[in-house]
Amino acid sequence: MGIHINFFRQQTQLINELKERIEVLRLCRRLNNAGGYDDEEESPKALGGIYGSLVDQKAPIEEPLLSRDPESGSEFSESLSGAVPAIKQALFERMIFRVSHGNAILSFQDMKAPVIDPVSGTPVQKVVFSVLAVKSENMRRRIKKICTFFGANVYDVPSNGAGYDQAVSAAQRKLEEQKTTLHQTKLRINVILTQMAGTRTESPMVNWIDALRKERLIAEVMKKTTMLQSNALGQSSQQHMIRAVGWVPSDLYYGLENIVDRMNKERFRAQQVVLSKELDVHGSPPTYFETNKFTSGFQAIVDTYGMCRYQEVNPGLFTIVTFPFLFGVMYGDMLHAALLFCFASYLLINEKKLLYEKKIGQMGEMFGMAFGGRYIIFMMAIFGFYAGTLYNDAASIPLNVFGSRWDLDNGVMNDDGPYPWGVDPEWYGKKNELVFLNSLKMKLSIILGVTHMSFGICLGLANNLHFKDYSGILFEFIPRILFLLCTFGYMAALIILKWCMDWAGTFRYMAPPSLIQTMIGMFLKPGSLKEEDEIYSGQGTLQIIMLIVALLCVPAMLVGKPLMSNAEFKKKYGHLQRRHHHSVNTEEEKIPIHEGEDSGHGAVGPNYSFSDHMITQAIHTIEFVLGAVSNTASYLRLWALSLAHAQLASVRCVFNI
Repeated sequence: MGIHINFFRQQTQLINELKERIEVLRLCRRLNNAGGYDDEEESPKALGGIYGSLVDQKAPIEEPLLSRDPESGSEFSESLSGAVPAIKQALFERMIFRVSHGNAILSFQDMKAPVIDPVSGTPVQKVVFSVLAVKSENMRRRIKKICTFFGANVYDVPSNGAGYDQAVSAAQRKLEEQKTTLHQTKLRINVILTQMAGTRTESPMVNWIDALRKERLIAEVMKKTTMLQSNALGQSSQQHMIRAVGWVPSDLYYGLENIVDRMNKERFRAQQVVLSKELDVHGSPPTYFETNKFTSGFQAIVDTYGMCRYQEVNPGLFTIVTFPFLFGVMYGDMLHAALLFCFASYLLINEKKLLYEKKIGQMGEMFGMAFGGRYIIFMMAIFGFYAGTLYNDAASIPLNVFGSRWDLDNGVMNDDGPYPWGVDPEWYGKKNELVFLNSLKMKLSIILGVTHMSFGICLGLANNLHFKDYSGILFEFIPRILFLLCTFGYMAALIILKWCMDWAGTFRYMAPPSLIQTMIGMFLKPGSLKEEDEIYSGQGTLQIIMLIVALLCVPAMLVGKPLMSNAEFKKKYGHLQRRHHHSVNTEEEKIPIHEGEDSGHGAVGPNYSFSDHMITQAIHTIEFVLGAVSNTASYLRLWALSLAHAQLASVRCVFNI
């Protein structure tokens, strides 16, 4: 394809060059007074410039006035002709005059219409120039350099009228030949490409691409194989075979055996491919999750951030719900979600047609990305509509489905109770609308964030139980969940408790306390809680207890698991370490527990290093503590993006009205 593109580019450039050459020849014939003139407008006097002045001085036209210098005898027969952009004409003329020191005569003729520049391929308005200079190699070289600098194209121009006619005729013939060649080449390429594209069911081009892809995959596998160096199976011919070690899902192993047996019988007629699963393979098996067209998009999102180890819980399963739900919290709008649902439905209904277009390469990159995430978009539209019903927001227009529960005359709620579902529509359009919705969405984001992070820690507990990593349960799961619940989990509980209290009825004598100030005072001034800021009795004492528990969790996460692993190592391999210390006076090779060939779930080996494990655990502890703060703050983006979306929709709505 690159060769074809270069060919078309070269042919197009040559055609444009021939067109410009023909135009230059025609106009230079006027400038140089070769071959006579058909009318008065083409006479030298009508052309003006230097030639018009020469006619006024009654100089003979057949022989140039400045044909010979009387002193030096040098002839003014060195001439150059070509085309230069019209916008550079004045500067070009001035530069020629300065370089030649006035020993060059320059004339111009305007082209009637812009021409396609052979170099840039864009239309440019140009003028034809003709330079008559003193015959000198230096002069000719300087003028050519100036022409190159100003983007002027120089052409060979005949010296008589017959030569002009012949040059124009030759250029026109070559132009027609090039046009014919280019046209026939395009037709031939179209025929070949049509044959390669084939029909919708059979495409040689697609088959060829598939064959290349298979060959590439085979070549990649062959690079990972090794030649048998020993007679492993008791047959001398097998020394020339290759050995490939790989992993296959257990459910597919028997199918692989059947394929190998059928291949041996049909192709080789002898047992030449041996399949065995009794191999000593170092390291844990790779992680493999069976996906389909619905779950593959969500699994790809999880794999972007990291791949879990073999037999660990797959978070991609839960991402099918959590990812579109968090999007719905940010994008909660019934009308916009309905539009997104229509787009996702279009992609799903035309799935087979669009898959074929993507296969043959007729789908654009941006649309291809959207099509690849069609099921993700579908789920996001559903959860976006659900969150929109909670916000009671349809393009910043609330829906009064159940009737407002506010008594607008008295400014209090009526006896019908709260609004059955979502936000009461009377909140919209009021002065305190932004304050109320800001508080609601910000607190909701914190609750969702703490719940999401707590669920992630519980997934770690499932991994510890599966691998029987009891040290991980004692010194990772328990301290982590306690630290999170005693800090930001407590803040989420205060938010829910504050929502459940009737501050306008039962607690009307109290002003609702600021939870931000409560959390700041919990860490900076433990126990010093004012009576009017208490939400429940004994709040100050409970906050001190939770703060102490959170602080004790940090050293438990830091040193608990390394100390337990070190004790286990000394119990199992202490005698080997002492024997090695007495026999060899060298430092023992150390491999960190989390970087060895074990599963990484608490198992120790003879190469265990307590110092390396301590450093690794310290990094994980610092990362968790700082991440608990930064990740909680990061969930506030749910509130920020939801607010931005609602306000932008509100601005558009007001503008349209």
